Amino acid sequence: TADGGYQMQSIVCVSSSDLKNWTDHGIVFQVPRDASWAGRSWAPSAAERDGKFYLYFGDGGSSIGVASADSPTGPFTDAIGASLVNASTPGVLPAESIWIFDPMTFIDDDGQAYMYFGGKGEDNMRIIKLNDDMISVAGPATQFHVPYFFEASWMHKHNGTYYFSYSTNP
Repeated sequence: TADGGYQMQSIVCVSSSDLKNWTDHGIVFQVPRDASWAGRSWAPSAAERDGKFYLYFGDGGSSIGVASADSPTGPFTDAIGASLVNASTPGVLPAESIWIFDPMTFIDDDGQAYMYFGGKGEDNMRIIKLNDDMISVAGPATQFHVPYFFEASWMHKHNGTYYFSYSTNP
């Protein structure tokens, strides 16, 4: 926008079977059309469980929502009618100027799903367990100290080793 802010409200899906030829599936989720409580849809993270697809998104830096669909190309609809995680979620606060956004969902080998999120400070990374339904949380968020943490948490596992990646301070 002209004032330098981020007003993103649409999530578009593109797909490829060979990473050379792409199909544009268009807007698969848009706020407030598909989640009336939200005004923005930043940095989505998708996960699949039992043939259903879940799309986690930041509503600006204040909360995280979840939408679901029967296909990765949508359309996605608001799964719970409110944010999944916000400042009232146990374990998110206390924090100094935390950004509650950039959700990243990781499902471990034992089937337990986790959501990593947060930003704007070394002590502002959070992780929270998701229930099997993928649209509710299991207990409080846990805080981790991450050196030079800015945003964009990413967890993956390769050959039995966990790797945590993130964007550092600009």
